[in-house]
Amino acid sequence: MKKINSLTILLISIIIFLIIVNLYKYTNSNIQNVKSEYLEIQKLSLGFTTSKKSLYTQRKAEQQLRNITRQLNIKNLSIVKKSKKLIVKVKKMSFYEQDKFLNKVLNEKFIILKLKIEKNELEIEIGIK
Repeated sequence: MKKINSLTILLISIIIFLIIVNLYKYTNSNIQNVKSEYLEIQKLSLGFTTSKKSLYTQRKAEQQLRNITRQLNIKNLSIVKKSKKLIVKVKKMSFYEQDKFLNKVLNEKFIILKLKIEKNELEIEIGIK
């Protein structure tokens, strides 16, 4: 049986040590990546919950629509309440009035489900949380 040289044992142990150090650095960088992704997802979910809280309920949405119509002096407005949505119909509007009304509605925090624009009519379905 041959004797194992002490230098070979030393070299093998150094190589094993270097491999272990490299694996540790690789796994540590992966852990940092996972942590940063987790923090990003947490920020996104927080933003989603705050935006969900800021959406209008049925009463607030109806009140806001009435305020917009009062500001623009729109008289041919009808609001139909259905489960989980409001249907807003406006008839006999000029193009200028439609433009103003749409700008006001689209700038609010409504969930627009359907938007139908015709020559003199406008129909909007607004979702309720």
